[in-house]
Amino acid sequence: GSRGSNGVILITTKEGYTGKPTITYDGRFSFQRFDRLPNYMSAPEFLSFKEIREPGNITATEQENFDNGKYTDWQRLGIRNGTSQQHNISVTGGTDKVKYYYGGSYLDVKGVTVNDDYLRLIGRVNLDVQITDWLSIGTRTQFTADDRSGVNLDFSDLGRKNPLINPYQQNGDLTLYPWPEFTDIGNPLEPINYQNTDKSQQILTNNYLLVDFPFLKGLSYRLNTGVTERFVDVSTYRGRNTKVGLEAGGVADVAKSQGSTYVIENILDYTQTLAEKHAVGVTAVYSYQQDKLSSDMLHAEAFPNDITSYYNAAQAQVVVPAFSYYRTDLISSMVRFNYGFDDKYMLTLTGRRDGYSGFGANDKWGLFSTVAGAWVLSRENFFPFKDAIDFFKLRVSYGTNGNQAVDPYQSIAKFKTQNFVDGTTSLPGVVPENLANPRLSWESSRSFNIGLDLGFMDNRLTGSIDFFNTNTEDLLLNRAISPVHGIGFITDNIGETKNTGIEIALNSIQTFGAITWKANANFSSIKNEIISLGLGENGEVDDVANGLFIGEPIRSNFDFVFDGVWQQNELDEAATYSTQPGYIKIKDVNNDGEINADDRTIIGQLDPKQIWGMTNTFDYKNFSFSFFIHGVHGVTKQNELFQDASSSSGVRRNVILKNWWTPENPTNDFYANDIMAAQQQGFSAPIYQNASFVRVKDITLSYNFSSNVLERIGLGKVQLYFTGRNLMTFTEWKESDPELNSGRGTIPLQKEYVFGITLMN
Repeated sequence: GSRGSNGVILITTKEGYTGKPTITYDGRFSFQRFDRLPNYMSAPEFLSFKEIREPGNITATEQENFDNGKYTDWQRLGIRNGTSQQHNISVTGGTDKVKYYYGGSYLDVKGVTVNDDYLRLIGRVNLDVQITDWLSIGTRTQFTADDRSGVNLDFSDLGRKNPLINPYQQNGDLTLYPWPEFTDIGNPLEPINYQNTDKSQQILTNNYLLVDFPFLKGLSYRLNTGVTERFVDVSTYRGRNTKVGLEAGGVADVAKSQGSTYVIENILDYTQTLAEKHAVGVTAVYSYQQDKLSSDMLHAEAFPNDITSYYNAAQAQVVVPAFSYYRTDLISSMVRFNYGFDDKYMLTLTGRRDGYSGFGANDKWGLFSTVAGAWVLSRENFFPFKDAIDFFKLRVSYGTNGNQAVDPYQSIAKFKTQNFVDGTTSLPGVVPENLANPRLSWESSRSFNIGLDLGFMDNRLTGSIDFFNTNTEDLLLNRAISPVHGIGFITDNIGETKNTGIEIALNSIQTFGAITWKANANFSSIKNEIISLGLGENGEVDDVANGLFIGEPIRSNFDFVFDGVWQQNELDEAATYSTQPGYIKIKDVNNDGEINADDRTIIGQLDPKQIWGMTNTFDYKNFSFSFFIHGVHGVTKQNELFQDASSSSGVRRNVILKNWWTPENPTNDFYANDIMAAQQQGFSAPIYQNASFVRVKDITLSYNFSSNVLERIGLGKVQLYFTGRNLMTFTEWKESDPELNSGRGTIPLQKEYVFGITLMN
């Protein structure tokens, strides 16, 4: 139903056991280094680039710094070698009636950009108590304290900042106006001077009560309760040692929020074996979940001084308070029936009803049902492949589920404040923020799945194959509407999509003398397409405004196609498109002799078509070696790094070094270093690249001390290990990490080298 519509994550926590207390310590220390750092131009390269692009516009600051050899590598000033340390300790034990697990964790991370620090403390208690033969209670409780204080530097701003301006004053302080000719440009290192507190505390407790009714064998009742409370305190002060603080007389932003989640589940379960080979089970569930978040915010400017920072916001001349709140409720009821015969035939029937407060007044409830069956053919006497196949199970399922992934209050009309000026007087006002949609309701999916579970070689080689088809209707999407309403879209149930694909998993355990090889591999391929958008009165039409097209993937790239560079031998043809050699060539998709909006087309998709992963582990005596490789294929993304300064922005930002076109270098890689070269008849074509990749994600080598050594030192286990993460990436994507949303704004993935030790008494 709705609780499984986006996948189900199973979290297994450590539990106690019967026996003497066991103390376990695990400690690790790691180093992080950047991988695939974008290759921005050096100061001499930038000056040459600017002289060609904007002749005669070199400023006095740039020329003076170039003449004096004062070059600034902003990236190197803002990044560092990252480190982290983590220490975990736990005590586990118990008796026949009480089992316990107590654990604590300390994590301290110094990230690869300056000011990127993180500290986390965790305390955990897991307790199971058998009160009587028919009554048990237990808890899984965890407390977490996080400290992210310190505003991160903008990695994109570091890379693009002019390398011929000044990061520091002569006294060593940061420059507030590193480029005096352009006072609107700030110092990307400025967040170092911010006073920032970013702390949170969270307590999560899941508790249960289990009753095994003594008067009817197989009947049990379980009560699950879950409570999560999270408190967040984020406060930032920008004093007069920052650009914005100097101009506004100090600026403070304070936000304090409290979020909570409450879950109650009542589960009644009955399982029984009838006439030896017949097994039946009935499960009934009634659950309730509530999510709340309230936030108090304050913005203040013009402080009398910087001494007390945001603590003295009451003394600021400008104080703007704000408050936000939301609450959602989800009620679910479910009945499931299981039947099995002779461990060969299985049948499951499920029906559930879910209600979500965020939907329209008359459409809050949804009904969902599934039917699933399985047949273990390898247990049949007539199965013809018993010598070759140890296990052969056929599975088939069909059902519906729902999705309520929509922000609260999207079904009701909302307004937001927007003050206006009448003469010289500021007056309060409101404007529409959201239009009412009382019909807003569940997004539903109909899924069909057929699968096989297989076992070979005495089940040392096992695997599964699944083919699936899912049609999703009444999608929760933003539908474009006329701006006459004051807003441009409304959240609605529109359209239908189809997902088809295959998933394959393999597991193997093989022994070669003293070597044991364990292998796990998985592969999935999926095709998604939009079947309907429900927008046309006389048939289906595309939603161009939101980039949704019938027959295409949901997240498609829709843009002009970069088709290389006009060359000297194409002078006459280029002239027909009002352009010239050396300028961008945009593909004339419809061949009408001009470039306009009709030449935009689908350029790949953002979601991968295939994903796979493979883990191999080799054990030899006391040594163990493992590596994990994964691949993502069929992804196309715009790489924002492949953009030069536009005619409106001037050459004020650095760009990556490219193979620009010149008459002597008639390349098709990139157009000429010319302000107008990126335009063809008023349009431009961004660079899209293949973002598929194969990555060596983890490599681990460990050594376990022998039992003889452990006896001498009085410990039950000592393990030393080394792990390398993200060590190699193979991709056609240029200049950054292919997993980023774009090529520019996010910190690239880091290589990490981890050294650790595990001790157990």
